[in-house]
Amino acid sequence: MDIVNKPAVAASFGAAAGSYDAAAVVQEEIRKRLLDRLDDLALQPNRLLDLGGGTGIARKALLQRYPTSQYINCDLSQEMLRYARKAHSANDLVCADAESLPFTESSFDLVFSASTFQWVNALEHALLECARVLRPQGLLLFSTFGPDTLKELRSSFAAVDPYQRVNPFLDRQEVNDLLIKNRLFCPHVESEVIRINYTSPQQLLRSLKNTGATNQLGARSRGLLTPRRLQAAVSEYEAYKTEDGQYYASYEVIYGFAWQAGAKQ
Repeated sequence: MDIVNKPAVAASFGAAAGSYDAAAVVQEEIRKRLLDRLDDLALQPNRLLDLGGGTGIARKALLQRYPTSQYINCDLSQEMLRYARKAHSANDLVCADAESLPFTESSFDLVFSASTFQWVNALEHALLECARVLRPQGLLLFSTFGPDTLKELRSSFAAVDPYQRVNPFLDRQEVNDLLIKNRLFCPHVESEVIRINYTSPQQLLRSLKNTGATNQLGARSRGLLTPRRLQAAVSEYEAYKTEDGQYYASYEVIYGFAWQAGAKQ
């Protein structure tokens, strides 16, 4: 099985810290939709964890909803957290891996995680950690990407390149099953496809680079992406050109929430 290279992921997102917020159009839309789901849940957390909070872009919205809560931003990338400190004068920062959280059991009433779990090696491990640090009746609310994400780009590369250039993703049912398996209760999982238009395939690739969302699988190092192969993939992407000259990319977004033991349904 391909393994996510965590140091490479941290370095990639760290290099994109300054460009991330402006480039992360998809992530921003997903984060807004995930935050909206909090409005439907009766919750008053004393302590909340923004897991994979990166540049701290969700900090303001979370604290507006829960002004008396203690907020912690935990991210794999030290550079992302440095940017958060500078941009938001934030000191509530912890650099750590979602699969090995440095918090004691029953530390948080809410774990909020937007577009982060696709970067773990085993979602099961991350969910176990979330369950461990949640207090009784605490809530995990998250988004991640499903298997139809960037299917157009995956198909374009597959036509010209033997190496996997787009990260794989779990489907909605697999995510739901893992929530049930890992000590989390009353799970609710749903998905939708968001389609974004780009002026060119190159703009899509630049957008991925500027958010740090490049492929960091172990297989990547086994085959260099030559300019010739890249151009061939760009040519293949012509199949996804719209009538008005745009190029579309699909993002399958999975939203989920579940409660720690003791929660009222």
